[in-house]
Amino acid sequence: MSGTRIFFIFLILILVAFVAIQVVGVSRNSVKTPSAAKGGGDDSVSCDDYPVFCSMNSILDPFGPKLELKQKTFTVTKAAPELLINVDPDDKNSFRQAAFKFQQGNNCATVQYISNAVGCPPPGNECAPSGGSDTGNSDCKLKYQTWPSCKDGLKGKLSIVKGGGKLAIRLTGPGPCVVALQ
Repeated sequence: MSGTRIFFIFLILILVAFVAIQVVGVSRNSVKTPSAAKGGGDDSVSCDDYPVFCSMNSILDPFGPKLELKQKTFTVTKAAPELLINVDPDDKNSFRQAAFKFQQGNNCATVQYISNAVGCPPPGNECAPSGGSDTGNSDCKLKYQTWPSCKDGLKGKLSIVKGGGKLAIRLTGPGPCVVALQ
């Protein structure tokens, strides 16, 4: 057998394997979607189902655009239980990642991102990372995001769309609470 034949046989085997993996994935998703398990809601993919993709996401995260703010730490207290921070639009990046971490107190505050997208319904489930549903505007799925959500711990990320918006940091514990933008 010549080297060219071996190469083409190898390519055909890779193509067959790819198609088989896609068929298994589609059938798996049609049977078990997060929304079906929860009785409705968001059809986002879980890291429990696809750990390889989630680990690739964490590897690629440092190279993506980050949210830049002048102030990096935010303190909420009983005297000032809520802070509103404006997030400027960014025409260069469709999405920016905003990573947060508690510096003082654990799960003592929430950070909610509200995009400037119009025509989106208000948030529904507070435990969902994105409460809005898509009504034709691509920003709607990311319009309302809250950290920490039900599964988050001491660190978390929000996706900021290019239109900007607001970050609302609200005290949920006895206070004071210090949240840092990473």
